[in-house]
Amino acid sequence: MISRAGAGYLVWPALMLAIGAFLFPSSGRDDVHIGYWAAWTLAEHGEILNYTGDRLEQSSTLLHTLLLAALAWLTRVEIASLGTPLSALFGVLAVIEAGRLASRLDGDARWALAFAATATPLVYWSFGALESTLVAYVATAFVRALCDYVYPGNAAAGAGAVAYPMAWAVLFLLVRPEAVFVLSAFMLSATFACLVLFRDRSALPRLGSVWALSLAAFAAIALWRHFTFGAWFPQPVSAKVDAQITNKLAAAAWYFGRTLRDTPVIYALIGTAAAALALKLMTRDFTHRRAWIAAGFVLAQLAFIVAAGGDWMEGGRFLVPMVPAVCALAAWALTILLKEPARRAAGVAIVLAELVMLPMFTLRSSTGVLLLQYPAYRSWAAAQAVDTDRFSFFELANRVHLRDALFLPHVEAAADSVLAQQATVTVMSVQGGMVPYHLARPRFGRLRFIDMGGLASRDFSDCPVLEQNPNARGAGGISMTDAFYLEHMDEFRGRCGIPIPDLYYNIDDREGTLAKALEATGRFKVVYRQHTNVCAPGTMCPRSVQGDMVLGMRTDL
Repeated sequence: MISRAGAGYLVWPALMLAIGAFLFPSSGRDDVHIGYWAAWTLAEHGEILNYTGDRLEQSSTLLHTLLLAALAWLTRVEIASLGTPLSALFGVLAVIEAGRLASRLDGDARWALAFAATATPLVYWSFGALESTLVAYVATAFVRALCDYVYPGNAAAGAGAVAYPMAWAVLFLLVRPEAVFVLSAFMLSATFACLVLFRDRSALPRLGSVWALSLAAFAAIALWRHFTFGAWFPQPVSAKVDAQITNKLAAAAWYFGRTLRDTPVIYALIGTAAAALALKLMTRDFTHRRAWIAAGFVLAQLAFIVAAGGDWMEGGRFLVPMVPAVCALAAWALTILLKEPARRAAGVAIVLAELVMLPMFTLRSSTGVLLLQYPAYRSWAAAQAVDTDRFSFFELANRVHLRDALFLPHVEAAADSVLAQQATVTVMSVQGGMVPYHLARPRFGRLRFIDMGGLASRDFSDCPVLEQNPNARGAGGISMTDAFYLEHMDEFRGRCGIPIPDLYYNIDDREGTLAKALEATGRFKVVYRQHTNVCAPGTMCPRSVQGDMVLGMRTDL
């Protein structure tokens, strides 16, 4: 018979899946297709390639790419149908890890499970098909394993005990390129806690062994990347580094402000944990040492968000890795700050607040289609000549993906008309997700995709002309405007060998600024303008997703 505590490990993850599937069965952005492509080439061609077919790691997450490729190879299921179920699975595991970590911290696992299962960032990105929930699961498991290893309680840590936290550390290093910096900041925090707060040097050898072995593992991964791809980090890192520190601080402040609006309860949970830690600090009570170590991971992730300048996507994507740890710490904090029945009342209030915020966030920021409205969107897409059988359920249940599905037939027709005249077609855009994924697959080896965002190609990230724009790099990659490229396209070609593309497409505004600018160059003719609001008639459209793609073709073609 399952105990009440054990039932929580089943009920809360199930509730999270039910809420997410109803509100946004396919959330997030078309960036998922950047990773889908890497996984597809690995499954189909045995190596990780970019859209053009070059050895370039266009996905930021190696572990997620390996898992997707393995699933696609084993099941022969289309990768776009695997991404969201995989992220939902790791969302469930992240919720479970929140409960397990809370138990290690002497908190009530039931509250940690409840907080995590209703936390907007974790629920939303469990259906986003990116690696966010995989990071959350692996990172939280690493925090728990490190707590057990450094402070094993009554059981002495044996000589081989380091293997368990190291296994999670290696997975953490594989899942995100910044993991080595977050891990190092986390280790510094734990070392500080041991030396300054606990005044306990006995834990330092164990911390040092994990840190040293982790750095060795990172060096091995970086060397493999260098010999395989010619770079120490994935290509998206090259596109995002070197942004000015003032810009990053301003972007991070904007990000925290936006996430405070989207998911305020997470910050309330952080505040609750901080209050309990402050109380322990004032009373010089450091008996709950694992809680201090876990708090160090939250600080490390927050520091990374500041250093990275936040993120441009909705829903607190960069908060997701620390959500389980925050929920575990908040559950522990309630046991420190409150007694029953006040503790129960506070826990219930937090869960109710999260349940209220989820539909509010959906109405304001979600890109997903409500599950009950999916048939209407599928019919609406089919009425606009979209081959709905070609796309997965998750591509048709997301309005950003639908925008691209509406545009794809037009850019494909243009690409095929160019290929009828020459052997290859060169396509340029900052929209490097779903469109090039579907455009390049049937034309693999005959298409060169030049990514203006610098995530899927090195053309612009290695070009000194870009540095004429002082704000050229940011949290989302290279931030180059259409106007800047069109003004400098001859310089890009002359100094960096970047050809003027056969096809050029990007999102325009309602005034047609890009379309006018393309034709004003005399080099391009506009062959298609998309003009629609991606909203099926009779449905509720949470946030506006404008379909305003414009497609230009070289005038000599």
